[in-house]
Amino acid sequence: MFLVHHSSFSQKRTDSLQVDLDNYLAKNGEDSIAARKLIHLYERTKYSDQFSALQFAARALQIFEKINNKTGLAETNRYIGDNYYYRKIYALAMDSYSKALDIYIQINDSIETAYTYLKIGDTYLAQKLDKNALAAYESAYEIFNNLNQQRGLTFTLDKKALILMSRYDDKGALQLLNQSLTMRQKLKDLALVGLSFENIADIYIQNEENNEAVDNLKRALVIYIMMDNKLKIADLYYKLGELYISDKLFEQSYDSFQKALLYYKDSGIDDKAAESQNKLGYIFLQQKKYKEALIFVEKAFYTASQNGLSDINSESLLLLSQIYNAKNNKNLAYKYLKRHSELEDSLNLERQNQQSTELQVNLATQKKEQEIKILEKNKELNTAQIEKQEAQRDLFFIGFALLIVILLFTVVFGVYFYKTNKMTKKANFLLVEKNDEINKQKEEIQSQRDKLEDANISMTQKKNELQATNEKITASINYASRIQRAMLPKMAEIRTELPDSFVMLSPKEAVSGDFLWYGVTDDKEGNKKVIITAVDCTGHGVPGAFMSMIGDAYLNQIIYEQKITSPDIILQELHKGIRTALQQDRSENTDGMDIALLVIDPVGKYLEYAGAKNPLVYIQNNEMTIIKGEIFSIGGLVKEGERIFEKHRVDIQEKTWIYIYSDGFQDQFGSSTQIRNRKYMAKRFRDFLFTIHQLPLNEQAVALAVELDDWRGDYPQMDDVLVIGFKI
Repeated sequence: MFLVHHSSFSQKRTDSLQVDLDNYLAKNGEDSIAARKLIHLYERTKYSDQFSALQFAARALQIFEKINNKTGLAETNRYIGDNYYYRKIYALAMDSYSKALDIYIQINDSIETAYTYLKIGDTYLAQKLDKNALAAYESAYEIFNNLNQQRGLTFTLDKKALILMSRYDDKGALQLLNQSLTMRQKLKDLALVGLSFENIADIYIQNEENNEAVDNLKRALVIYIMMDNKLKIADLYYKLGELYISDKLFEQSYDSFQKALLYYKDSGIDDKAAESQNKLGYIFLQQKKYKEALIFVEKAFYTASQNGLSDINSESLLLLSQIYNAKNNKNLAYKYLKRHSELEDSLNLERQNQQSTELQVNLATQKKEQEIKILEKNKELNTAQIEKQEAQRDLFFIGFALLIVILLFTVVFGVYFYKTNKMTKKANFLLVEKNDEINKQKEEIQSQRDKLEDANISMTQKKNELQATNEKITASINYASRIQRAMLPKMAEIRTELPDSFVMLSPKEAVSGDFLWYGVTDDKEGNKKVIITAVDCTGHGVPGAFMSMIGDAYLNQIIYEQKITSPDIILQELHKGIRTALQQDRSENTDGMDIALLVIDPVGKYLEYAGAKNPLVYIQNNEMTIIKGEIFSIGGLVKEGERIFEKHRVDIQEKTWIYIYSDGFQDQFGSSTQIRNRKYMAKRFRDFLFTIHQLPLNEQAVALAVELDDWRGDYPQMDDVLVIGFKI
């Protein structure tokens, strides 16, 4: 009830500002004050109603253009860029930021130029264009450094740390963030000190080091409470709640999400308020307090429905299904699960429609800009030329007007005679048509009788055809499964070179998008190489199986025919091959694959690894090491130019346990009430590998299968699962 009241109050406040704007425009017209009132409306709605916020900013932009206010133009373009950035429409965000940058450079506002470079860098980074992002951040750093602007310098350090985080260089990122923190403490800027603690916490969250993350979030929280920054306080309580949930500290998590909910309500952030309510419902579900769980999830569903928050609606429906399933009400559980599935199917179409609507606002703004550019160009013409053009235009319009008068006269009389003739014909036609209609009705009655008989026969035939088709499809898929299994290397073949090894391959369906490739060959110097990969293709089932066959064929070609044995080059060639095979430079196809690829030198006692998302995990001297793959996949869209993969070398002189895998195991949702709606997660999976690594390799495969079954329970398998392990 409180939420409804607050949302109503927030809307009334926005409506009041709108009325104030309308009254001002009626009295004073469009001037800088009106534009600032529009910016105020943008600030009020930028979180709660982003599309309306975009409209307010676009209208302010037109006024600033009209009165030639350069500072206002640049500032508003940056607001519009922010709006697109937060909705991940990066092309339009970059366009607006670039316009703001050009104006700031033109009016010689160095500080704002530097801050706009930071925005541009963020947009590149969001698209994983690290080099472009770094260049923008360096441009900002150079300006801030020349001006000795310490505050701005700290932001560039934060941004560079983000790039290092995306490359999994957490140590380097942490060093930059601590340097930024020290500078901010000297500046005695509380807000920025809080931001530093929050950024440092994000590194620990990425590494699943929850205790350190909680400590830094609490430091930031103390500062934001002192400043009474309600939105930041809410965000930090929300982050703390998620960390406590992952550690199964439900009481602390409940307290954090409850506080986050109150602050989000107070700030009018409906989407985050609804997300907090879903989290609270999930906590009560884990504690088997189903009545309380229903209360919060139903509130979240109502809030999301009122505000058109489809993603949150989908989450609420899934939680409702799980709650009723736990209460053993299978009918309602199925009902909500079905609605959840239907909503998930419609979300992609909904997003496309939303982006189309947003583009209309941008096109209107661009049209206005074009009109202004044309006017400015006309001003540059000399007076004589303008007068000449005006005289020619006047003569043209006079002649054109006379022509229009003549045409109108002709058309009026033509239309009169045409209508009179048409009415006569229509009366005759209606008489004939009426007789025909009576005859047709008689024929239709007889025809409908015949059709009913034909329909019964047709339905029986279609039922038989459908059954036959289904049997053919099932037979085809089973045959495809046999082909795929025949394509995979046999364990006896793998154990020739890797005697202590196992492969756990558990497809979600009859055929799999996960596959392994194994081979033995000599490099160009004649040295023996053992090559093994764990590959996860886009999708599962039949689409994934097609991708796996393409990947297998290209690996055979690259390794056996092209004689390439360096893992980084193999991945580069595989990437090119996939893009060529799927014509991804000309089509909208974005399919690809994630891969961990090992090249083992049994004589030199070392291995080389390169990866696309899929990591390498190895254990030596009872210590586990993780080498993460690149953040991009093989194939798909490419915006960064040539895709480069890094090669890592690992010495295996001493006893080493090695694991490569797809993400299917760690992404599996749990079944029991304590873990329902939670994934197994990467850290838990690595910890389990460490726990079982001393077991014989064949027993490790059994232990993994039992662990997956226990975790999954009656929950359907979410994805194909592939784990490869061996000891050298």
